[in-house]
Amino acid sequence: MAKIDRYNGNVRAFAADSLGTERTVFGATTQSDTLDGNITLDLLRGWGIVGVNENPTKQDFNGLAFTLGQLLAYLHQRGVPEWNADQEYYQGSVVTTLAGVYRLKSGGDGSSDPDTDGGVNWTQLPTREEVDAKADQATTYTETEVNNLLDAKADQATTYTETEVNNLIDAKADQATTADILVTVGTGGDYPTINAALEYLSKLQPVYASAGITATINLLTGFTMAEQVLVRGLDMGWVTITGADAETVITHTALTTDFTTADYGFISYPAFGVSKGGVLPRIDQLFTFDVANVGDGKNGIMAVGAGSSADVLAGTGVNDAGTFGILAENGSTINAEEANASGAGSFGIAASRSSTINAHAADASGAGTYGIYAYNGSTINAEGADASGAVTNGIAASRSSTINAHAADASGAGTYGIFAEDGSTINAEEANASGAGSHGIYADDGSTINAEEANASGAGATGIYARRVSTVNADSADASGAGSHGIYADDGSTINADTADVSSAGNYGIYANDGSTINADSADASGAGAYGIYAKAGSTVNAAGATGTLAQAKNTVTNNGIIFQEG
Repeated sequence: MAKIDRYNGNVRAFAADSLGTERTVFGATTQSDTLDGNITLDLLRGWGIVGVNENPTKQDFNGLAFTLGQLLAYLHQRGVPEWNADQEYYQGSVVTTLAGVYRLKSGGDGSSDPDTDGGVNWTQLPTREEVDAKADQATTYTETEVNNLLDAKADQATTYTETEVNNLIDAKADQATTADILVTVGTGGDYPTINAALEYLSKLQPVYASAGITATINLLTGFTMAEQVLVRGLDMGWVTITGADAETVITHTALTTDFTTADYGFISYPAFGVSKGGVLPRIDQLFTFDVANVGDGKNGIMAVGAGSSADVLAGTGVNDAGTFGILAENGSTINAEEANASGAGSFGIAASRSSTINAHAADASGAGTYGIYAYNGSTINAEGADASGAVTNGIAASRSSTINAHAADASGAGTYGIFAEDGSTINAEEANASGAGSHGIYADDGSTINAEEANASGAGATGIYARRVSTVNADSADASGAGSHGIYADDGSTINADTADVSSAGNYGIYANDGSTINADSADASGAGAYGIYAKAGSTVNAAGATGTLAQAKNTVTNNGIIFQEG
């Protein structure tokens, strides 16, 4: 629609020049030229005042049109309506008073008099003169910047004139950060929250120095973290978060901001999160959730997106996280050597979608589901890590992922101690996968587990299990005391277990099925409930020097296969 040109004249209401009783108040016989006199209960009801068999009068039509026209004339006359306590107002409403023009704040009470409420509900808009005066200054600052600078200055004994203060502030603003910085957070500290400290530090630009320039945020005694630290696309890796207490409590109900749905399509509410190629401040403090294992995507430390990264220093991290203790997603990297991610509600340490976590000697024990989990082409380096006591699996790799877990502890898992599936690889030499509820070491669907000298003893079902063309290398491993099978190769799989201990199995010490191969020279398969060594459905067992009863004559081909043994 084309622009409507303003009427070239004084806008007046319809029937403003009516004669005599040609115009009356709507629904009445009296006359009035004021809005107060014409906006009556009858006007607000409308034509409902006219009976079924009655006709509206000329005076009513004139009164109606006059009232509406008078409202338009008032707006043309005033421009912005005057404030009135009985009028409904909403966020952003603009009114005038004799003192000036005001705009209603978010959540403000419009019935409060703008001239007297002291800026609680209404913001007075500056005049042209006030704006021009401000624009004449050479340097301008936000309210927060000025408050911080003046608060620091107020602590000094010397006082200054306004001009001197301006000169000092201008000089300070021109400086770059040339020395290490320490700020404190908490009661009596420099800032009330971690985010407030980070906001301040993010405005500083460290200059180059061969020794590096760092900033430290020290959490004071008694500080409780009731916030989320979420970094998007910003490098805050020059900042380290430390604490005066042995551990800092995280208030889980404060984790309310969804960090990833808008950018990555899944929900998460991490305490510490970094995305879009950013770098999280280095974590050098142990945190713990105030309520353990609350779930709901409330993660401890999380990196998501290509180039995003985080460093979690030795002995620090997040305990008792709602879902993930430490999580790397979508091509991100987390360095967490000797970090603590114990007691997580679901996963202690997890990497997904081509991500990498370096977690040598990290603590991921007591997880509600998996202790350490690599998924969808990811890599976790977890030599010497503790993934014990997981409710489901201690260490697990899925969909072409790799976990390096030499000498790691995956004992006491509810289902599988060490589990690789879908073409994944786990290097777990000398690892401990004992006491698993089902299988101690389990490779499935074309996966490989290297577990020489590993401990898979005391499994509820099978000590070492390879299925569907998988391979387990377990020379000198301990798979004794299994509830059913000590070593079990199935569906064309291979297990290399020379000198392994598979004694005291509930059913079979060594069991090869469906075209599988087990190499178990000098293995101990004694004390099995059924047979020590069993080949079935075209399988092969090489058992030179092995002990244990045979299910068929040695060195003899049968429809079940063959067991090779000397003599």
